[in-house]
Formats: sequence, C-alpha cells, structure tokens
Amino acid sequence: MLLSPDLHRLLSNQCLRCDEAVPLHRALEHVRLAHHFDVQCLTAIIEPLAKLACASHLHTDFWCEHCGAMLPSCEVNFDITSQPERHMHKCPYIVMVAHLLAYPMWHQRPFVMGEWPNPDEVDRSVQAGAPV
Repeated sequence: MLLSPDLHRLLSNQCLRCDEAVPLHRALEHVRLAHHFDVQCLTAIIEPLAKLACASHLHTDFWCEHCGAMLPSCEVNFDITSQPERHMHKCPYIVMVAHLLAYPMWHQRPFVMGEWPNPDEVDRSVQAGAPV
C-alpha cells in the first residue's frame, strides 16, 4: 500500500484538503499553515507506518524510496549503513499517508489529555446516540 504508484503520485503533488498543487517536501508545512492541522496528533498512525516502511527498506540503500531524501547513516567498523528508522517517523510521505488515514479527525479539535468535554458536547453526543 505504501508504494502504490497512484497513491504516491497523489500525495507527492497536491494537498488532499484543498487540491492545491503542493510538492511533497512542502506538504507538512502547507497542512500546518494553510489548514491549521498539527500532524503531531497523528503519532499513533505514523508509528506503525514507519515500522512497516523500515521493515521493507534495504539497509544498503541510502535514499528514502518514499520521499527521495538521503537517509541518515552511521559507520561501524568501516561499514556505512543507512538508518531508515531515524528518518521514517519524519518522512513527509509517511506522514501524509497517516494524514490521509486520519480523514475523520481533520475537522475535529485535537484531543487534549485530561480535558473533559463541556456539558453541551455531552448532550450532543447523547442525542446523537454516541457513547459518552
């Protein structure tokens, strides 16, 4: 799924929200500034996607196959290996896939741990039949 050519073409060239032409290397900045969406709230979705991307990445390859960025690397005993795990959590493509998967969250205020809903929100959820 991560390497679907159609998905990659879509996320690499335009914003999912407003269809504006936005290159992938500017996508996170665009979502944050133009749409006031903090991608940090997507950590629960980004984590498994990053692990999946790391598992499928060849450690002899020094370029991210998703966004084209050069991966961090380290040298151990004169052997240089890439470290995709240091990049994938911040990879714009991985984050934009997480953003796509988080579509239901786009129009909701981010959840703040320890914050209780106000009485109006509780009443609306009870009337809608949602669990409180």
